[in-house]
Amino acid sequence: MRIDVYCGSDKRGWHHSAFTAPDAGGYADRSTITVPINFESSCSESFAIVIHFLGAFLMLDEISPVVGYPSVAITESKAEPELAPDRLVDDSKNRLKEQLAADQRAWLRRYIEFNEMQNGAAWLSPPWSSLEMQSLSPEMTAVTSLAIQGSQDWSNDYIVGLLNGSSEAQEFFLSGRAAAVKKREVLVVMSVLAANGRTVFDPLRPLASEGVRVPPQSMTYLLIREVASESYSQVLTVTSNQGLRRELQVNVEILPGISDRRGPGPAVVVWSYLSDAPLWREDNRNALISLLREGGVNVFVVHPSSIPLPGDAGEWARLGATLSRELQAYRGAKQVLLYLAWDDRLRPTNDDELLRRDVQEWTARLIRLMTDEGYNFDDWAIYPVDEPKGGDYKLIAKVGEWIKEKEGKIRIYANPGQVNIRDLVPGGALQSAAAFVDIWQPLLGTPAKVMRPLVNKGRDQEWWIYQVGRQPAKAIPPGCYRKLGWEAVRNSATGFGFWSFSDTGKSSAWDDYDGIRPDWAVVYEEPDGAVTSSRRWEAFRQGIRDYRALQECQAVHGNEKSTRESCDRFEEILSISFAGLRCE
Repeated sequence: MRIDVYCGSDKRGWHHSAFTAPDAGGYADRSTITVPINFESSCSESFAIVIHFLGAFLMLDEISPVVGYPSVAITESKAEPELAPDRLVDDSKNRLKEQLAADQRAWLRRYIEFNEMQNGAAWLSPPWSSLEMQSLSPEMTAVTSLAIQGSQDWSNDYIVGLLNGSSEAQEFFLSGRAAAVKKREVLVVMSVLAANGRTVFDPLRPLASEGVRVPPQSMTYLLIREVASESYSQVLTVTSNQGLRRELQVNVEILPGISDRRGPGPAVVVWSYLSDAPLWREDNRNALISLLREGGVNVFVVHPSSIPLPGDAGEWARLGATLSRELQAYRGAKQVLLYLAWDDRLRPTNDDELLRRDVQEWTARLIRLMTDEGYNFDDWAIYPVDEPKGGDYKLIAKVGEWIKEKEGKIRIYANPGQVNIRDLVPGGALQSAAAFVDIWQPLLGTPAKVMRPLVNKGRDQEWWIYQVGRQPAKAIPPGCYRKLGWEAVRNSATGFGFWSFSDTGKSSAWDDYDGIRPDWAVVYEEPDGAVTSSRRWEAFRQGIRDYRALQECQAVHGNEKSTRESCDRFEEILSISFAGLRCE
């Protein structure tokens, strides 16, 4: 927690006068708390308080300032700039980030000194494990040998950690390459400050030179990606311009017969909207759609702001062209979901017959537009409500009945985020929607578990799953994104995805503190409209390959023995890798 106090007035301006950073974990619930604050300058007028809390939630009630008079006069030790009232929160956020970054640097300095690592270190790590700075340990930095398993069809990935414990910058160099390695890519894993106050290593940029520069008393990671057609072992030698030398042993086992090219591809959705600024721009739209498709995404979601509402002819004149342009951009996708948000946007009325007429007229116009844009009925689906619950299922059932009455080939999509057991009983709200929903994509966990028996009872329904994870998303272990492909196979799902590829609340993806909430995006914007990838995004792409390979494995039981053995080993490796990985 951090509390900043500003003194002044709206007319004369505000200046920073005091701050404190109490340990919020030491406070009991429902208790009265007194927080002492020492003022750095006098406060003769009004004061404002800005509070930051790094946790799940904070509830404040009855804040009562108690002013004590100092025994000595307060000296104006520094001249603070005057601020407009609407700048106080931003000023406080900047101070918080500076404090957290300084705390992280101090923690690493203490770690270096306590473990006598002034000479530096180099070590190996699995590619998708948590790499928070404060997860560093002597056991972690002692790992100099790593065994990984892979396929001829995709890159074999691993992490090299680099620590500079000296008081001067060091240049680190990596040498050594097995003859079997046909291609190698080296990426620098950059650090960002997550909303939990921890430094995490997530964004990826290509190594621009032969060496990587590490500032004094700091650390970085390299993601090594190698492609080979056979198993290999290699010794990597890490050296620095200050005399460090470490040898790291990497053993790669290529599993024969494992492929992600023959297995059926899943439906993959990551909820990326064209309005997700600053990642999406008018001039990078096609490039980002291509990047998503190359990554395995084949289900795109149209935002409600691009879709006309029923009952208003002017909506089609205003938004029809916008919707057409978006559909043209997604043409060729496996599926396009038209997210309507009708729980909030549909015009309320007590006349169901009037609403039914409006919805069916809207349906007819939508069919004409989708046909004109080259979409067959199998290419798209209606997405009435996001994460429905309770009464939302009744709305889905109502509009689903009206839409299918107009055209039975139209498909309905629903993604329950929570399920009440009462909704599942015969005659319950969810049961009523089930008669009209064609694609279910419940949240992984309890919703998926309790809903699974409903699917395909008398109707041909698709079954997908999705995951949101916990905030801040930057601190979610990348392995959780990879795990989704494995979870989809375990849940007999033909599709999966996560929230979200590009949602930042329209603030920068590089800064978890510049918006009203932390960012969910798994890529980072660049000034030229390009995006920087991340370990989380690359891990998810690996999960798509895992899914395809596992599906292929399920179809090879009658094939040659070596392939069956490879499949058994591959499945065992994934099960061990994901055991105990907490992702919710």
